[in-house]
Amino acid sequence: EEILVIVFKEKPVIKEPSIGDEIVALRVSRNITRRELSRLSRVNYNYLAKIENGQLKEPGITNINKLLKVFGLKLGIVLTGYKHNFV
Repeated sequence: EEILVIVFKEKPVIKEPSIGDEIVALRVSRNITRRELSRLSRVNYNYLAKIENGQLKEPGITNINKLLKVFGLKLGIVLTGYKHNFV
């Protein structure tokens, strides 16, 4: 008797890093606490915690720029799938 074996493999799930993940990585790489980053950037501590924990899906460009400024960085935005003719 023959047996047909079918193996289903799930596609690996690759999680794109969120802006919160990036902020945490920058902060940790520079040995800055969340409290220090909050103070230096003037972004509310609880708001920063929500950004880092992924609880805010759209944290706002102004606050992200404040955070990145502490690290000497600026925000770059890439639009994909945008259909508009620029003249």
